[in-house]
Amino acid sequence: KETEAAIYSPITPQQFNDGAFDKDWFFEAYNQLGEKRFQILYKSAKYITAGSNQHRRSQLYTDAVLGKLDAAELKKEIEAKRNQEKLRCYPLIPISKRNKNEALRRYEFIQKFQKESRQFGAQRRESEKKACHTAMENLAITMGFSDVNRMTWYFESEKMEEIRPFTEPQELDGVKVWLEIGADGDAELAVEKSGKRQKSIPKGLKKDETILSLKAMAKDLKEQKRRAKESLERALGHDAVTYWNKLVEDINGVSKQTPPTIGDKLLSNMKAAAVGANLRAIIQQPTAYLRAAAL
Repeated sequence: KETEAAIYSPITPQQFNDGAFDKDWFFEAYNQLGEKRFQILYKSAKYITAGSNQHRRSQLYTDAVLGKLDAAELKKEIEAKRNQEKLRCYPLIPISKRNKNEALRRYEFIQKFQKESRQFGAQRRESEKKACHTAMENLAITMGFSDVNRMTWYFESEKMEEIRPFTEPQELDGVKVWLEIGADGDAELAVEKSGKRQKSIPKGLKKDETILSLKAMAKDLKEQKRRAKESLERALGHDAVTYWNKLVEDINGVSKQTPPTIGDKLLSNMKAAAVGANLRAIIQQPTAYLRAAAL
């Protein structure tokens, strides 16, 4: 079966069983059949499948890729029931060219789903992790990426562009707050009052919407760093962590052998926009290796 499937698709039979979908192969068959004959196949295929569940699964994925499912409604259902099958087909729903952020939102939703699975037992966590991986594969297919790693680096770099404005100081009741990225790539909430760095957030501002938003963003950045390192390790092997640490140090101009001086800190904080550019450089750098590997 595997050699037969390989004639038509780069996706393996095991990946198909897991829920991966070959959009190109589907539309090749769909266009040859035409809408009328395809509808006959759509209704009658249950007689040649191993069971009704497989037929319903095929119909679900078909409805998704043909744009017959509402993405917002499907997302609500996935959140409410944690339906893994619908999670896998959710990324296959076509994305309008006018809605550039929709693909990133779907990427973030799948990441969020996997993160939430930590509350469950080991068996369910593993099952949901596998479903999320397949959902990522299907999103990569929808977006035209050759693999999940390339798509991951693209979306992570896009997220850095969204975060960049928050690395600029914002003033709240005489206190300046912003996101700061350390030499090790970790994000934290920076607070300054009357030109002096504060160790904590003033009590009156702890529940301020801007503060809460920045804290949530710093937490998300830590998760992003973790995902980036994992993706890098998948692409480059066990030496990836060493490469990552050296890359962050080089971009920030800091060496482990030499403790950062006051001048180093002033330079790294001189322009928040420059920090944002550094973050984007960190995220994008490994894609050069991924592209080279594909040649």
